[in-house]
Amino acid sequence: MKILDLTIYYHEKSGGIKKYIDKKIAFFEYFQENISHIVIIPGKKEKIYQKANTKIHEIASLPIPGSGGYRFFRNIRKINQIIDKEKPDIIEFGGCYSLVPLVKKDFSVISIFYHSDLINDISLYPAPKQLKDLFISYIFEKVLLKSNIIITPSKKYQEILYDSGINNVASVPLGVDTKIFHPKRKREDFWDQFNIPKNKIKLLYVGRLSVDKNIKLLLETLSYLDSKKFHLIIVGSGPLTPWIKLKERKTENLTYLGHIKEEIELANIYANSDIFISASHYETFGLTFLEAQSSGIPVVGFNLELDTQLRKEFLTDDFSEKPLAEKIKETSQYLSDSLKEELHQEVAKHFSWEKTFIKLVNLYKDLLRQKQIHNGKTFAKLSTSLLQA
Repeated sequence: MKILDLTIYYHEKSGGIKKYIDKKIAFFEYFQENISHIVIIPGKKEKIYQKANTKIHEIASLPIPGSGGYRFFRNIRKINQIIDKEKPDIIEFGGCYSLVPLVKKDFSVISIFYHSDLINDISLYPAPKQLKDLFISYIFEKVLLKSNIIITPSKKYQEILYDSGINNVASVPLGVDTKIFHPKRKREDFWDQFNIPKNKIKLLYVGRLSVDKNIKLLLETLSYLDSKKFHLIIVGSGPLTPWIKLKERKTENLTYLGHIKEEIELANIYANSDIFISASHYETFGLTFLEAQSSGIPVVGFNLELDTQLRKEFLTDDFSEKPLAEKIKETSQYLSDSLKEELHQEVAKHFSWEKTFIKLVNLYKDLLRQKQIHNGKTFAKLSTSLLQA
């Protein structure tokens, strides 16, 4: 089986989608079955290189202004040339759904991994409502309904797509490496290097610094917390990075660490923090929620009805800064070594990258069997047992 990943969300400071693809690359390096893996991404110039057993095609592409480093393909013809040459069995689109109608797919199964919430993402764009509605209709009619399989990282979004009239949807939860993200990484003197006092409760946010993550509300929450008791650490990058740097200079209990590339370094930051906080109004999965809880720290945020929000008592149904601050204060009273261990064990029991990719491979095998049965023509939906597993 040959799988081709196509995404624009892959550069040195990318977040969840890059991590998903990198973990897939690592998994296929040691997977016993015969699977070829190709990745197509945008870059500054044309190049082809290997990453473990995966072949990566980087296509010269245009920078997207104000995106924090992302690019978009300048030449769709180049993508189609690669598809012609590689002849993948599966083409998996990671986020760049609008490319589906433009890409050669006569002999491939088309899979869309629904990493981000299309409707909520589009609502943030500064465009007339009529134009946004037209684009959403285009994506639903020409992309989602025309694809062989839509994969969501959570059951919640599987149900949302069902309710929208899209039935060929399967849920494949993402994973976490619980050996790396572990409470045992805690060190007494860890924050000395950042001049953050030991006696403060360390609040942590890890993720993209963008409007959709509600970063401004996150910082507004600090005004309801005692600056002598709580300290916020932010890790990540994105369009709001300059604004975060400005706020750091003006806010005594805020430290910005930038983008952390090395996973071990990131795991150390998680394990030495006390509470992970998020102000997002929507997430399709919450990968950082898993990393935090695997590291032993509770997640405080708005109740998004996600399986990755393990402890509902640490969430608020009131989507504003004051209730979020109150929930942070309340959660700080429950911090303990036993809570750390409980959170870690619960994540380890239910989530792993191995489970993610074994389920994904099984879905793709089922699709290819059905394609073979139907001689490459339009084929039936996935078996009910796989869709609901």
